[in-house]
Order: sequence, then structure tokens, then C-alpha cells
Amino acid sequence: MSTTQHNNAQPTDAVLPLGGQPADASQFHGPHFICNMEGLVLDLLDEQGTHLKRNNVLPWLLQPGPQGTVAVTSLDDGMYLALHDRKCRTQATRDEPTVKKTPLYWQIVSTQGIYSLDTGEDKLALPLSPAACELWPVVSTMEKRKSVSLLILENTPEVRAALQIGNIGRWAYPARFAYYTIGEAGQIQIYNHLDSVIYAAVSNSQSSGSGGCNQRPVKPNDMQYWRRSSDENVHVSLGDCIEAQTAEVFQGRVGKVLHIQSLRTRTEWEGAIATQIPRAMQDCSFAIYLNHLYTGMKSVLPTDARYTVHQVAKAQDIGVKNNLKFNIYVIVFSSVEGGANSQYTMSPGKTKFWRRQGPEIVLVSVGGAPGAPRAFFGRIGFTLHVDRL
Repeated sequence: MSTTQHNNAQPTDAVLPLGGQPADASQFHGPHFICNMEGLVLDLLDEQGTHLKRNNVLPWLLQPGPQGTVAVTSLDDGMYLALHDRKCRTQATRDEPTVKKTPLYWQIVSTQGIYSLDTGEDKLALPLSPAACELWPVVSTMEKRKSVSLLILENTPEVRAALQIGNIGRWAYPARFAYYTIGEAGQIQIYNHLDSVIYAAVSNSQSSGSGGCNQRPVKPNDMQYWRRSSDENVHVSLGDCIEAQTAEVFQGRVGKVLHIQSLRTRTEWEGAIATQIPRAMQDCSFAIYLNHLYTGMKSVLPTDARYTVHQVAKAQDIGVKNNLKFNIYVIVFSSVEGGANSQYTMSPGKTKFWRRQGPEIVLVSVGGAPGAPRAFFGRIGFTLHVDRL
């Protein structure tokens, strides 16, 4: 997979339809948490504004009001979620929620299990980063729709624990491989929600060297972080899945947590069809090539790879250049008895040469996770450019 094309693996932002249907307020028995699509939970309010937190989250009571409305009451001090009293409201001076001793009644609108709290003409907006809440008019842009899209979750130990780590995928993004929640500034964080260890490598476009591009294991229900100054690509693969190919590339966002909750598995081993290999390349290494086609390794046809011609001094060598922003691990096979078949680490931009007697198979991976390596065709007198995996 290309490191610049994410296909179905890319955790795109949720796009929720506007409108929806009034929710049955009677379903919200007892305390509930209110959070947005970035996992920030509506917490204590005071007259200075709204607090959004992740740890030590506090629940609210949704008390039934007239005509299916609710009054939102803090379980901490009994105050009601309300609005400032403003005689004049403009685009520049939006209403901001506050707390009062008298209730304001909100309409709950539901769209596929996602909610909004409406005053009749505006919606409660929980920002996508820690800041004061606001009231926004009904809007159509995706970013603002995310801000007014809320989860209302029952106060249980399981839900509380999930919200404290941003594990909202089962409610907000149940059909996605991955999703984002708010993270730490200057970091790309990866949280593994799978039952197996995953292996992750984060590219570093700001560094010409390796720059911490090595692959790291991320244990189940655990998180790793990489310090970065810009968004990067994240290569993720499983480490215990011999029978399937599981490597995916996601976008890593600075200041966000990338939650991996599933990976696409290809249960059938992938490989090129033998008849597609040019006859001129069906030499002694072709048997090795065929072997990899049917042992779970994805092969890249020579016609799909990029080669450049060597200078005369390297006319008997197979060259490999790493054009990715990750470290890669390369083995150039030697089909001659006694030849070296060691693995080498190649940092971004590095080129290495192997002296061989004829064309050979080149195995390239971002890490040692089964299913992740790719088999290329190495040609004498040419450099293979690894532009994608």
C-alpha cells in the first residue's frame, strides 16, 4: 500500500446528516456523560465558562421537561446548564453556556445514535480542543457538525474508564478501522484497542535521517507516542498473523490520538500470477519468487516497480534505495550456495548495493511483523526504488 494513499483504512472524519428526530427524553434514566466526537467530556461549569476534560469526568442528569425537552443538571452541585443573559447577540458575541439555579430546557435530537442539544434555534457546541463551549446556529460544514455532534452515555464504570482514554469508537465510529481523539501537543499518539500486539512506525518528514522512524510494538490496551512537529504517515501491522496480510498506512495527526480498533485482514495469500513475469526474468531466482507468491508474501511485479540504471562501477550490483520516510528492512537473496542473506536496516534516503551473479528476490518491510514484507525483483545493474509498500 502506498504511504500516501490510505484507501478504506483512513479514519476520515464522521459526517453526520443534519436534522434528525427528537429523542425520547425518558430513555435517559440516571446520570449520563456528555462528550463530543473527539472524546472531550463536558465537565464542571462555572460562571467563567465551560470545562472540557478527559480524566475525572463528571456526569449530568437529564431531567424531563415539557414537550419532550430536558433540563441538564450537574450531578456535582445541582446547577443547570443554561445561557448568559445578553440583550444583544451578534456573530462576534456568541452565547456561551453557563450554570444557573433555574433550568433551561433543551431539545435532544438524535441521528443514528449521535445527539445534539438544541435551544430551538442553536445547538450546543463542544469544541474539538479544550476551550469554552458555545452555541452555534445550524451549520453544514463538517468541522462544525462534529462540534455539535454529541454522545450521551450512561454513567457506568465501563463507560467512565473508556472516556478516560478516549475509547469512544464503539459508539461514535463503530464501522471504522481507526479514529482520532484529542491528544498531547507535539505528539502523534497511537492507542491499540486490539487483543494482539501491533507494530507501528511513524514517518518523519522534517528529518533527513532516521529521526526515530524505527518500528515499535504497541501492546493491547496500551499507547505509544512519537514526538513530531507535523502530521505524518503511520505504518501499522500485526505481529501474530502469519496467515494474513495486515499492514495498513494511516495518517498520524499532531496533537491527536490515533485509535486502532480493527485492521483489514486479507485471508487469502496475495501474489502475482506467474505468467505475468516476463520470460527474460524467468531465471534461477524465479523459483524463489514463486515460493514467496504462495507463502503469504505479497509480491510486486517488475512492471509495477521503478528502476534506474547504475553507473559502470556498479554494473554487477543490485541496488536498493529507500524513498520512504520510514526505516525499512531489506534482504537481497543469494540463490548461489553460501551467499549472504542478511537483513539490513536502511534509513530514509539511503541507497545500498549487493554484489550478485544474477537477478534475485528483494524482501522489503517496515518491520518484522508477519504479513508486512513485500517481495520485489532485484535486477543486476539497476537500483530498485522503494517508493511504496
